Amino acid sequence: MVSNTIFRKNGIACTGQIGYFEVKTKPTKAKNVYLAPFNDNDSNQNLNLMKKLMYLLPFVLGLAACNGGGSGNAELSTSEDSISYSLGVYLTEQLKSQGISLDPERIHEGFVDVQNEEGMSKENYTAFLMKFSQEMGMRQGVPVSEDSPLATNLDTLSYAIGADFSERMKSNGMEINSDAFLQGSKDLYTEDGPKIDLAGRQGHIMTFSQQMQEKQMAKMEAEGEENIKIGEEFLAENATKEGVKTTDSGLQYKVITEGAGPRPASTDVVKVHYEGRLLDGTVFDSSYERGEPIEFGLDRVIPGWTEGLQLMNAGAKYQLYIPSGLAYGKRGSPPNIGSNETLIFDVELLEFKAAPEQ
Repeated sequence: MVSNTIFRKNGIACTGQIGYFEVKTKPTKAKNVYLAPFNDNDSNQNLNLMKKLMYLLPFVLGLAACNGGGSGNAELSTSEDSISYSLGVYLTEQLKSQGISLDPERIHEGFVDVQNEEGMSKENYTAFLMKFSQEMGMRQGVPVSEDSPLATNLDTLSYAIGADFSERMKSNGMEINSDAFLQGSKDLYTEDGPKIDLAGRQGHIMTFSQQMQEKQMAKMEAEGEENIKIGEEFLAENATKEGVKTTDSGLQYKVITEGAGPRPASTDVVKVHYEGRLLDGTVFDSSYERGEPIEFGLDRVIPGWTEGLQLMNAGAKYQLYIPSGLAYGKRGSPPNIGSNETLIFDVELLEFKAAPEQ
């Protein structure tokens, strides 16, 4: 679940802190992903520049670490060059403040390897960066020094950072001049400092943020339109299957095991076991995997859950087929649930009770 101050990326709880990742838990799948329809306050235009950049570029600490390398003579002749340069300066400042200096040649090697589809696998460098983020979180903002060294291997970290940065730009269709990016990193350490002043760099980074948001929105809209078609086709066929019932809202359900007794009201607190899947079978959340059921207010979940569980008695197990309009709709719930995804849930209603008075 995404809160106002913490956003969960790949099992890491990232705060709005500029200098480090604050790791709240061990890396796990995001818990209770169905709780409360997705509410991303980062779209608020009043959010500061860094928070927007952190939302757009997970592992911002890793990207900040490019502190040298490249040709050393990058010319800033285009807007793309200036944006790349400003990113190099700005992001490097963050890790520099933590006392971490990496190998620019290894950073560049990781960047190029991803472009050429060579070298370390995405699974491996992502896992390495996750461990690095954990370590930085455990430090609670304490800078790296001789008295407090970094346990993470800097050579591998340098490579992983370059690879991760390259992959993220490539997957988002963003063109970045790696030489200009690295040159910006390097210039931060020179006597004369960066070639672009602070106001100019902030302007270039804001431009980059807007460009990436536009690309992401276009991609999300295209995927959302396709997901609507896929969902409608699935539900149309599913409605003809034995045991599947469709409500007036479009929710579909199938009784696996009947329960007994009364049914919960929309204001009750329910205790359930569940597994949530996409139509392709991908499990995005499961209380079974965590080994414990969960309890929550029935009026605090997506509409498909609120309606579906009111059909069930205690002890019942249903399979719910939830159209996107009764789930997370156009916005989805990144990174697990895309735009306009139709969802499937296996749900066991263990017990329920009246909500405590406020």
